[in-house]
Amino acid sequence: MNTKKYIVRLTDEERTMLKDLTDKGKAAAAKIKHANVLLKI
Repeated sequence: MNTKKYIVRLTDEERTMLKDLTDKGKAAAAKIKHANVLLKI
């Protein structure tokens, strides 16, 4: 089963916002997981 891969281009501001979200760990688990996927962590 092939999954589609998308190239996501994030601005520095978006990347910083997502990094802060994952570092704090205060958001919902699903939100943190999505942020990690976007950041490719």
